[in-house]
Amino acid sequence: MGMKHARLAACMTVCALACGRAEDPTPNKGIDAPDTVSAVDDTRPARPAVTVDRESFSYSCGGEYHFVAQMMGGGDSVRLLLTDTTLTLSRVVSASGARYGDGPYVYWSKAEEASLGTPDRSYTGCLSDEGGPGWQEAKRQGVRFRAIGQEPGWILDVHESDSISVLVDYGESRYRFPAVEPGMDRGAGRTVYRTESDAYHITVVISGEPCRDAMSGWPYEATVRMTLNGREYQGCGRQL
Repeated sequence: MGMKHARLAACMTVCALACGRAEDPTPNKGIDAPDTVSAVDDTRPARPAVTVDRESFSYSCGGEYHFVAQMMGGGDSVRLLLTDTTLTLSRVVSASGARYGDGPYVYWSKAEEASLGTPDRSYTGCLSDEGGPGWQEAKRQGVRFRAIGQEPGWILDVHESDSISVLVDYGESRYRFPAVEPGMDRGAGRTVYRTESDAYHITVVISGEPCRDAMSGWPYEATVRMTLNGREYQGCGRQL
C-alpha cells in the first residue's frame, strides 16, 4: 500500500473513532468551536445536507468496479454515475427486479444486488457498499452526509445531531462545530453550512453536481467546497 493510501486509511479509521465518541470534547491539534455560531442564509429548520428527490445507492462489483445509481421520478428512471460517463436510463418491463435500459447500457437491481451492462463489459454480483471503507460504521454512528478530499486528505461529517466534524491533514487535526441550520439555494441546487467563532470559522458548499474522487476515481453524487480558517478544500460527498 502506498504512503498516501496508508495515510488516508488511517484518516478514515480516526474518523470512525471520532464519530463513535462525539461527546468527547478533547481536540486533536484542533479545537471544538464554542456554542455560539452565526451563519445562515435561511432560518428554516435544518434539512438533509443535499436536498434531492431521489434515492442513491453505491455499488462495488467484486472490488474492481464501482458506480452509483440514483433512482429518479419515483423509480421511473435511474441516473448512473459510472467511471467514464453519467447517463439516465428509463425503466423497462422485467420479470424480476427493476430493469433500466435496453442497450448498450443496462442496469438491473434486486434487493442489495445489481448488475450493469456497458458497451465494453458486463458486471454481475454488484453489492451495495455505502461508498467505501468506514462509511457503514459512520452511518451507524449517526453521520448523515460525508465528504472527502485529497492532497492533503480530509473528511467532513454532518451528524444527525446537526454537529459538523472535520479531519484535515490526513487526520492530524480535528475540528468540531456545534449545530447550525443550512442555507438552501434550490435554484442553484446548493446547500451551504456556515459557522464561526472567535478564532475558527468554516463554510461548506454542497452542490448536486456529480464528482469523482481524485485518488480512487470513485463516483459521488455531490461536489463539496470547504473553507476552513481561510484555507480552501475541494472534494466529493454523498448522503449516508
